[in-house]
Amino acid sequence: MTSGLYQYDLAAADFDGDGFADLVLSGGSWSNSIGLSIYPSNGDGTFGNRKDFLVKDAGIPMIFDFNGDGQPDVLTLNESNSFSLLFSSKGTNPPMAVSMISLRAIVPPGSLAILSGSGFTESTAQGDWAALPSALAGVQLVVRDALGNRNAAGLVNVSPEQITFRVPPNTAMGLATLELVRSSGTTIVGRADVRPVAPTLLTMDVAGTLAALVFRQESNGAMTPVPAFQCDGGPACRFILVPVDQRPVYLTAFGTGFGTINPADVEVQVTGPYGDAGYVIHPESVGPVDSVQGVDQVVVKLTRQYDDVDSIVVRVKGQLSNEAQTLD
Repeated sequence: MTSGLYQYDLAAADFDGDGFADLVLSGGSWSNSIGLSIYPSNGDGTFGNRKDFLVKDAGIPMIFDFNGDGQPDVLTLNESNSFSLLFSSKGTNPPMAVSMISLRAIVPPGSLAILSGSGFTESTAQGDWAALPSALAGVQLVVRDALGNRNAAGLVNVSPEQITFRVPPNTAMGLATLELVRSSGTTIVGRADVRPVAPTLLTMDVAGTLAALVFRQESNGAMTPVPAFQCDGGPACRFILVPVDQRPVYLTAFGTGFGTINPADVEVQVTGPYGDAGYVIHPESVGPVDSVQGVDQVVVKLTRQYDDVDSIVVRVKGQLSNEAQTLD
């Protein structure tokens, strides 16, 4: 059995539902034409022809049912500070879209989501965050909601294996169908479980470092940006200690899936380092980022020194976000 990879990590799961564990290998290839391969088991100790996926310098494969359909999926954290998510295609139902970063199969209207599959496009294209286009690389993704309304999604980026998109803000609650529209016709490629709330904090790297800005309020009322993170091209960003004095310090954390929620329904749970139980902060404000479609922000006034903040979780109407780190 040849892998086509000069270095690789290995995992196993039954991807095709035949009762035998298949192998998944991820790593770097000499040609960069592959990065992840799946070998179907023949059930007798041998394996069938591999199926290759283009994932440059793929990291260790992690197996989990990310979209809740009872089938094993594959997540790799890559050396380029990105991740790739492949969903098992076993079964008759198309794959579920998942929330960006948290990868939960719940997507509120106006939030950022990811749909994984194969053969979406023939090329890769990136949209403009300030005004997400409805078409990229010759395709559109149309969301047909539970009431039958059809609206084109704003496209963040598209590739043959993945589409990152913004759920149309006026999408009705319930199970939606995702349609890929090409010049050759329309194909159902996925589903989306649309619910009012599913908070997700955005992160900057594979270590889960919170995407945030820090400001200090000066005595004259002006808000001064404070450097809080240093990102030098490594696999993770590094926390910079923020000096704290009598001037208030505010943290603006970025996420998706909570921009239209009343601030009274939002809590920010802060965990301190070394096992400190932390504390809860009620935000100063919650809302969408005007210049970046699909991205929301929550602003909190830190009630203790910033170096006491180790990680942050947002709770919206009882729903918890993913945990984002502020200390390495």
